Amino acid sequence: MKTLTYTLMLLLVIACVKQEQQIADNVGTIQFKFDGKNPAYDEVFSKTEVIPLETNEDCLINTINQMEVWDGKFFILDWKQNTLLVYSDQGKYLNKIGSIGRGPGEYIRPRYFFIDKEKKLVNIFDAPMKKLMCFRQTGELINEIHLDHYLSTVGKTAKGYWGFCSNVTNVDVDNEASKYVKFMTFNEKGDVEKYVKGGKCIDQICYSNGYATNATKEGVSFVEPFARNIYSMKDGAITVKYKIDYSGRFPSSNILRQIEDMNRPLSARELKLERLFTTQFSSMFVQFYENENWILLFSMLNSTSLFYNKTTRKTHEISKYIASADYWDTYIATGCCLSDNSVYGYANSNNIKWLLENGGKISDKRKKNLKKLFDSMSVDDNPVIVKYDLIN
Repeated sequence: MKTLTYTLMLLLVIACVKQEQQIADNVGTIQFKFDGKNPAYDEVFSKTEVIPLETNEDCLINTINQMEVWDGKFFILDWKQNTLLVYSDQGKYLNKIGSIGRGPGEYIRPRYFFIDKEKKLVNIFDAPMKKLMCFRQTGELINEIHLDHYLSTVGKTAKGYWGFCSNVTNVDVDNEASKYVKFMTFNEKGDVEKYVKGGKCIDQICYSNGYATNATKEGVSFVEPFARNIYSMKDGAITVKYKIDYSGRFPSSNILRQIEDMNRPLSARELKLERLFTTQFSSMFVQFYENENWILLFSMLNSTSLFYNKTTRKTHEISKYIASADYWDTYIATGCCLSDNSVYGYANSNNIKWLLENGGKISDKRKKNLKKLFDSMSVDDNPVIVKYDLIN
């Protein structure tokens, strides 16, 4: 059974490597060389600010699944509560956008939202009802777009909208190609204008796995597991925007430990799988954010945040488990939002309590600050937002 598992995983990785070999040589490369040591705090961040979110019966937060910072406000989507809440940049609760229901301006399960900064509208997509709702930030409904396809993520293009879906079946798409169609563009009436086809590795992207998409003026960017690329979808075509050269320190996972513990010499296939675990698998990015200034990737390996400045081309890698041994701040620098030159994370009282009790060797100064923060929080309080200002 173990041999079968390893073989299947090996075939999966090899298939993706073949896809990567088709990339043109002139694509820019972002190179990270994580040696297991974190940079000094002031090499990456200029300032950290903790912002508690107001707690009352109208704005209780179970979890933060998506957050955007715009116009001096926090927009926070909570899947379990099925609600989009708006706070000031000081953490004061302002209002909700939309409500649960089946009527205009109502949703069953909002799974994604994006902000159209040009039109100053907050757009919420309800996957079960297949509709995109456009609101003012005060909560006033402006428009609804009804779609024929079940999409998981949507966003804005220069002339209309794009959608990301797991499967597309349409008479205009042949049977083989339909397996790999992942993006589509549509207009303000909801009419599909173009289906955008990707390769077999792109077919692995799954919204539930959190391979997030980001929209900038350069197009829609996204990452996928194993292929170690950042892609761009623009003008109806998918191209490779950056290669990612990164081999993080690989912690001994259950699967790798099973290989190491075998009481026999490893086969050639198992040796290859072990090597791929320590290199190729390090590109298992579960978070990806991009804006005009920065790219932020979060790798499962050692829970490492990777920062790339698009202007200076400087890179930083911070592993939260190693970082927490010296300073608690970067433990939550994995990020849930990237805006201008700042990255935003969040934590609740349980996160802080864990750091105090299990965070390793924390300096007395940091421990004092951490204890002060923990004492100010209640288990029933909303999370705190932690803002990190990045150094260019």
